[in-house]
Amino acid sequence: MKLKFGIFFCDDEGEKFFGEGPYQLLRGIDELGSLRASAKRMGMAYTKALTLLRHGEEELGFPLTRRKTGGAG
Repeated sequence: MKLKFGIFFCDDEGEKFFGEGPYQLLRGIDELGSLRASAKRMGMAYTKALTLLRHGEEELGFPLTRRKTGGAG
């Protein structure tokens, strides 16, 4: 038997907006240096990852990442 537990944040209506998925996404950004690479490693579409981060930022009231223009160029 294994014990598992998690921590997540809910908005005023009780809807979860930040949990294990966004947390792993942020860990991947820290390790890999980009949202795109982190989303790809998780098998998540870039647009879905960006939506998760923006929603979290909106609910929390502060940025979760520092953004800069990147890419091959």
